[in-house]
Amino acid sequence: MRVLLSGGSGLTSRQVATQLAAHGHEVHAVAPPGPCLARLTGHVREVHRVPAYRADPRAWFAATLRVLEAGTFDVLLPTGEQAFLLAREAGRVRGLGPTLPVPAAEAVRRLAAGRAAATLTGLGIPAGSAVDGPLQTVRAVYDKGALIAAHASLRVRPGHRRGVATGLVREHLEAFGRGLDWTGGASFDVVVHDRRPCFLRADPWLAEPGDAWRSGVDLVDALVRVATGAVVTPMPSGRPGVRTHQLLVAALDAAPRGRRAVAAEWLACRFGRGDYAGSREELTPGYRDPRATVSTAALLLALVCRPSLANRLTLRMSEDSLRDQPWAM
Repeated sequence: MRVLLSGGSGLTSRQVATQLAAHGHEVHAVAPPGPCLARLTGHVREVHRVPAYRADPRAWFAATLRVLEAGTFDVLLPTGEQAFLLAREAGRVRGLGPTLPVPAAEAVRRLAAGRAAATLTGLGIPAGSAVDGPLQTVRAVYDKGALIAAHASLRVRPGHRRGVATGLVREHLEAFGRGLDWTGGASFDVVVHDRRPCFLRADPWLAEPGDAWRSGVDLVDALVRVATGAVVTPMPSGRPGVRTHQLLVAALDAAPRGRRAVAAEWLACRFGRGDYAGSREELTPGYRDPRATVSTAALLLALVCRPSLANRLTLRMSEDSLRDQPWAM
């Protein structure tokens, strides 16, 4: 199938591209002109130029519609905050041919502009903001309200995660799907304190699923199957304890401490030391992707020489983000 990703700049689109390509899909993405993660991998056939979503969501949407009109795409996958706008305009997208795995616009609206906590609480899901404890990222895929697949991971430090069991949050994930009749992907930030989960955030897209894939649950394939109407049966959660990393993210975090910190991060990864021992790359795996290997090395070398580049690279990767009133556009 030909799949178009709604963003090409962010971490999620880069991870999704790898998984789609592994299943033999032809992957395309939309992104502003200039360097972006989707242009630094052989897994993306073409990156189509559109205005930055962050700068002008309406211009981004108009340009993305033109890309859909010009090409024959089977699926448009939301990979970031474009999901808010795509849910509202789903009819126009689907009218051009591709399927679009997003829930009803009203369900997505209930997560926008600070409404998420009230929505979760109304569904019987514990939600809050000022809670101490380890932060988990939970991703899930739904089909007509039914939970199909889920994975949870603990954020060890920037760029490093470890898979954990979903048992403490599973009933809440199921309540979310039933209560909003959710179809598509969803992502949650959760703090667990004294074995009691508290949901801090809920987003209407599948965020950074590479660690789940490494843990044995393919959330991206499940999402594509939901999008195309295939029969999807519930999948077991990923294996707890699997360690993954995103070297580029860890290097960007190290950059403010200077070039030696960046170099130390790179060497630790190269030789499997410290947090990298037994860990697998989830953002830019080089297997069967020589472009990713070369481009990642070039970016790391640039950061070693000029750590101040980290701010520019981080800004480029956030061009798919819109923090102010994502629903009121």
